Amino acid sequence: MRYAFSALLAIGLAGCQSTSSPETAKAEVGQVAQNWATAFNSCDSVKATTLYDSEPVLWGTVAPVIITSPAGVQQYFERVCSSNPKPQVQGSQSRPEEHHDNET
Repeated sequence: MRYAFSALLAIGLAGCQSTSSPETAKAEVGQVAQNWATAFNSCDSVKATTLYDSEPVLWGTVAPVIITSPAGVQQYFERVCSSNPKPQVQGSQSRPEEHHDNET
């Protein structure tokens, strides 16, 4: 029993070592937001689609329904970018709100 507990403790501590700092996490979120804005502004529907999960959930500004497939995401961006004038994201700096588990 003691060996099993030690093994679980070692695994748990190893997992904690890979946790990002808040500064690193904010930088990563900012980079992802910038990548998305770049793909959107260049109307690169393939690149934009790769930034979504393989099981996406997207309710775009001009989408009549929630989109739940990669093909649907790509079609959405193709449709948005076919409009005239082409849409552009301005001010791509993201400021994610901080949420804490103990807040209600």
